[in-house]
Amino acid sequence: MATSWKVGEGGRTYTFALREDVTFHDGSRLDASAMKANLDPSPRGPPSRSTPRDRSARAAPPPSGQK
Repeated sequence: MATSWKVGEGGRTYTFALREDVTFHDGSRLDASAMKANLDPSPRGPPSRSTPRDRSARAAPPPSGQK
């Protein structure tokens, strides 16, 4: 998604050059605000395997015949 990046002095800031041809499944473009939202820590704490970062995410059902 990024063509290049720079790490700021002290390693606390990053500057990304984003590709211009990236879109999400809904057709919206990847832009700086979308990139920031994905990189910023979640206010609920770090994601875990049991807690999806995006509340709209759902686990796929098991294949038929399995529980």
